[in-house]
Amino acid sequence: MWSNKDLTVLLCVENVDDWDILLNQLGSGEVFGPNQRLSLILQGCDQSQLEALSWDLQDCAFPLISGVSTCTVFANAGLQPDAVMVLLTNRLSNKTEKQTGHVRSCLNNLNLERDYDLLGLVNYTKSIAEKLADCNLNNARIVMLGDIAHVAASLFSSYLPTPLGAVHIIALDGMEGILPRQLAHNRGQMSKVTRFCHALRQLWSGQQVHQDKRVELGTKFVDTKQNNVNRKPTGYFFSGSVNLTGPATFSTRLAFDSNLNHMAKVKAETDAAIALAATVDGVKNDQDFLSYQVAHL
Repeated sequence: MWSNKDLTVLLCVENVDDWDILLNQLGSGEVFGPNQRLSLILQGCDQSQLEALSWDLQDCAFPLISGVSTCTVFANAGLQPDAVMVLLTNRLSNKTEKQTGHVRSCLNNLNLERDYDLLGLVNYTKSIAEKLADCNLNNARIVMLGDIAHVAASLFSSYLPTPLGAVHIIALDGMEGILPRQLAHNRGQMSKVTRFCHALRQLWSGQQVHQDKRVELGTKFVDTKQNNVNRKPTGYFFSGSVNLTGPATFSTRLAFDSNLNHMAKVKAETDAAIALAATVDGVKNDQDFLSYQVAHL
């Protein structure tokens, strides 16, 4: 799509152990194509670790990677990435069916504050959205990858100062769509990241590899009747079949291939997560106010 110029790709990876796999896929042309040169921005919490990754990339001498920079925060408010990839950690894939059921139950019953994994999802998506608030994302394609990515995409979208729609954000959930549940439990993280990258390459090129198989993406649908606490329309990301109409463009087929059980589950999980996020924000605001009062006694 942008093969004549370097593509600026911002990478936000929650689990440090997943960097090597994703960077190898990118450097090998398995995501944006074999002729697309990339300028990568690695975002994380540990600057020394990011710098080590940058040196490793230079040692590997990937011909498609023209430059690498690192950051923990985005001091450059004028940053305009062409693509943003957010790779979430495994929250459900490595759990047993019983453990997964417990996590899902916590999500549905709004007990997330007692579940470290899901509270981490809320905190991480908020932190990424806050870091990207000053970036120009108008022309960017943002992809949320990993377990509970549908919920993460909704949270991320709700935290942005300017809501972005399906044109800008898609979600590939490790437990839905591109990765059937049984595969998610039986295969390792390398297989999962590889499958994500394979799906993204089809989207980016606009060319479906297997014409007899459906391409499924988590795309955003807005519920205009139900608003969240910020009075913004609540967006739900549902996995559904799409028609690839060109490079990085698609049309949805959810109306024809909708899975009502899937939609009901995702909606319930998203509503609960947004309510939890509001609760966490309320508790934090109360704590900040109390700290302010104590500091001024």
